[in-house]
Amino acid sequence: MHETSCEHSFLESLQTPGKPCIHPWFYLWINAAGDATVCPQNRIRLGSLEQFSLPELWNNETIRNIRQSFLEGDYEKGGCERECPYLRGVYTHAAQPIPPRELIFPDIDPRRLDPSGKASSNLRQGIEDYRSQRLYAEALPAVLDCQSILACNAGCIMCGQPHASKLKHSPKIKDEIEKAGQYLSAIRWQGGEVFLDKNFTHDVQVIGEAGDEAMRKIIITNGSLLDAQKIDAILNLRGDTRFIVSMDGAVPETVNTIRYHLDHAKIFGTITVLADRQKQVGRNDLVLWNYTVMRSNIDEVTLAITIADSLGVDINLAAIQGNYPNENFFEFPLVEPEQWERYLVSWEASAARASITVSGIEGLRHRYRC
Repeated sequence: MHETSCEHSFLESLQTPGKPCIHPWFYLWINAAGDATVCPQNRIRLGSLEQFSLPELWNNETIRNIRQSFLEGDYEKGGCERECPYLRGVYTHAAQPIPPRELIFPDIDPRRLDPSGKASSNLRQGIEDYRSQRLYAEALPAVLDCQSILACNAGCIMCGQPHASKLKHSPKIKDEIEKAGQYLSAIRWQGGEVFLDKNFTHDVQVIGEAGDEAMRKIIITNGSLLDAQKIDAILNLRGDTRFIVSMDGAVPETVNTIRYHLDHAKIFGTITVLADRQKQVGRNDLVLWNYTVMRSNIDEVTLAITIADSLGVDINLAAIQGNYPNENFFEFPLVEPEQWERYLVSWEASAARASITVSGIEGLRHRYRC
């Protein structure tokens, strides 16, 4: 099935058509060097957590100017990239609702937070700041998105990051993040590959103990360094932990070509273990398979949906981004419009038959320009 509405979706209630993107009032992206922006797809640097505290960055002149630009609908001036899933290629407020899983912002269920706790109070204040169009926010960020490490053990054909770098969050940056934990509704980690940091599981534990028990802790990983024991250790930590596992293909040959330092069997094994744990606890949101669609794997999307459905694992289809003329058919004429429509029809039919949630198809439709 396609992505369905959630009765208590924070994004569906607040990120509505014709309204500014909510990011500058709720969210910070912190890269491996500690530089903060309001989104990984925003070019305006707010400053570094190596030099400033998080509260100092949160209301400095730079972010106030970004908030003003967003209120005016001038996202180009506000530093945004046109490929952003909220903008959908147009520098203006979204004209229609966007499925939450297609957005960069991780969704929140406010009702699950302790109503008397700091995270819930902070989120309510953030909502008031946003609706009142305040340039100076009284709340602190409710969501942190952390590129905790730049190093990666993969060599993906669609990734230009310097993954041989040893850059990762320093103790000072981690301390700033930990201090913010009590106010957070959600935190997400990604890399690089987060599990290359030997202290990563400890960092997840520390944040979980510092914050609301319902705080969402989301881990994006390529799955290659996990096994059942490590997964169970993380799931036994305090808090609501979820995994997003990236696997860009449905068959070993394709996955091993796209992520050519990794092995399909290992990644798929991680997804399978997480699918099993998800069934054991009676959930459907413990693991999400993220599938970046490109020329090399476009023919396997329907099969991937079928495999995900057999596992009982939701799948998100994301568009490749960047200057990759042999892969990015959204920007380069690699797939004819007639063929593209046939792909969409096939994917939508597969999604309709599936018992899982398949997200991202609408976003792919909007990204295609050839």
